[in-house]
Amino acid sequence: MRLVLFRPRHREEWIDRLREKGWVVRVLHEAHKVRGKLVVLDAADASWEKFVPVFVRKKMTVLLLSDENIPKEKWATIGISNVITPTDEPDFEAYVSSPSTSRESSLLFEEDENMEPDDPVPLSQRAQKAPSEEVIPQNEQHEQEKFPRFILGHEPVSSVSTPPSGSWAEKKNETPVPSVSAELAQYVPSVLAAYAAKGGVGTTTFLLHLAAKLAREGGRVCILDLDLMHGSVASTLQLQPKKTIADLVRRIEDVKASQACLLKTVMGFFIVAAPAQAGTLVLEREQLIAVVRFLKSEMDTVLIDTPVHFDSITKLALEQAEQLWLMTTDEPASIRNLGRMKPFLSALYPSPDTAVVWSRMREKIPKDRLRELLPWPYALDLPEDEAVGEAVRRGECATKGPYAARIHAFVDRYWFGRGILEEPRWNRFFRFKRF
Repeated sequence: MRLVLFRPRHREEWIDRLREKGWVVRVLHEAHKVRGKLVVLDAADASWEKFVPVFVRKKMTVLLLSDENIPKEKWATIGISNVITPTDEPDFEAYVSSPSTSRESSLLFEEDENMEPDDPVPLSQRAQKAPSEEVIPQNEQHEQEKFPRFILGHEPVSSVSTPPSGSWAEKKNETPVPSVSAELAQYVPSVLAAYAAKGGVGTTTFLLHLAAKLAREGGRVCILDLDLMHGSVASTLQLQPKKTIADLVRRIEDVKASQACLLKTVMGFFIVAAPAQAGTLVLEREQLIAVVRFLKSEMDTVLIDTPVHFDSITKLALEQAEQLWLMTTDEPASIRNLGRMKPFLSALYPSPDTAVVWSRMREKIPKDRLRELLPWPYALDLPEDEAVGEAVRRGECATKGPYAARIHAFVDRYWFGRGILEEPRWNRFFRFKRF
């Protein structure tokens, strides 16, 4: 028996109880992906009322999950069938009437021809998202399924047997590699943000290599440089873009003019550069939301490079992300600074899946020790690698060496599921307790 739960907020215990009773709970955060007979909305999501008409038009039974008592006159008139609490044990099948007693019709979640197929398709084919029926709220944050989609597995990626070979010049005419199933490709986040509490830890370098890997897979990827004072994405690539985020903000209503602000690199991914002159752009909240929304409509994945200083715009940028990567080196100052950010990162709402990436590790540190140093789980550790420095000095990304190899291994294993397809999905991903 299957159940769709739409945009839940910290409902892990309730979901666990349902699963123990035999329910297959599918968590979704995008309305156009919801199919079937019944959907449960979480009242903890501030925008739940705006999605009720969407599911009513789909002729679905809509239940509301709430911790508080909501007057019937509020929910009954807009199409909610009933309100349940996390302590209830509702008989969901009773809410769905079906004339057929067949196994197919008894499922509360039924896939149809509009659902993503199970057949292998290249990541690049995900660029055209399925049309959505909802009117998207202006302040909506498109989160993705928290479980089992999170980035971490049982063990962080810390080694790989054979690093990738070849140069960008050799690869530029190749067709995008291996097809991956749509089911596995959806683990790649739509928006990923990286943040460091100290400069010089390698955040930009990491995002450049991650973007290059995803671009080689055939995905449309863009790095948004939000360090408006000292943006380094374009300068690291030795580029002098004619158009920057300032032009994108100014022409955001014009699709063609906005697309002209996306600079494609020789490595296949796009960038939105920071202003050429520091201090020439003060980004407003609505402008940032509009920029991220535009990039999501154009790209498979948006990577946000954030500044060290933590202001309201940086906070908003992190709240747009499905996954947040906290970057640090093994230097005491870098670790301490990041640890001091815990109260601010805990206040993010919506709260992205968060993990630590250890950069430029000079020696192997035991996992237990890493957990003692910082309160968040860690995704992978990236070694000091001379090949990276040499490539960056040329304005490129390294394709050889342990640094690139570990990023590639992580993406292949935990986002594309390569090499562990024989394991059950729930053994490859886990949930963690939020701080």
